[in-house]
Amino acid sequence: MKSGDETTNSLMLGMRLKALREASHMTQAEVSSRLKCWPSQISCYESGKYVPNLFLFFQMLKLYKVSADAVMGWLELPDV
Repeated sequence: MKSGDETTNSLMLGMRLKALREASHMTQAEVSSRLKCWPSQISCYESGKYVPNLFLFFQMLKLYKVSADAVMGWLELPDV
């Protein structure tokens, strides 16, 4: 079971991932196709139910052309 801080962090990460996807004008299906995973995984990450593994997280950073600092909330997201 997640603690309160873990849940909050998961939700914030999910919100940022969704904002980046939408700013990139992609659907969850398009993102999942590019990342070679299931669309339901993208949905779970964006809803904060799960967090992506490190490999997939870095693939998302590359796809969205952002730094880990921005996605984690340590810097502002660019034009989202």
